[in-house]
Amino acid sequence: RDVSTSLDMIPPVRNILIASLLAVGASSVNVIKQGNVAIVERLGKYKACLEPGLHITVPIVDNIPTTITRREQVFDIPPQKCITQDN
Repeated sequence: RDVSTSLDMIPPVRNILIASLLAVGASSVNVIKQGNVAIVERLGKYKACLEPGLHITVPIVDNIPTTITRREQVFDIPPQKCITQDN
């Protein structure tokens, strides 16, 4: 039996394992931009609000479904016809 043929399969498997670990590690790092807040859900339930900065979350368990801006927002409201006491 030739041992070298069974050892030739180890480097590709190792490379795939290292690449997947790096991908999971990179997905756990989150950068929240200034003026925004991120909502964190753990297994679908609210866990926390992340302030601006660098944050590390638990991959697969924690999810950031949305980021919310804290900056002032202007809405266009159409004029309304109403009667007030001063009219």
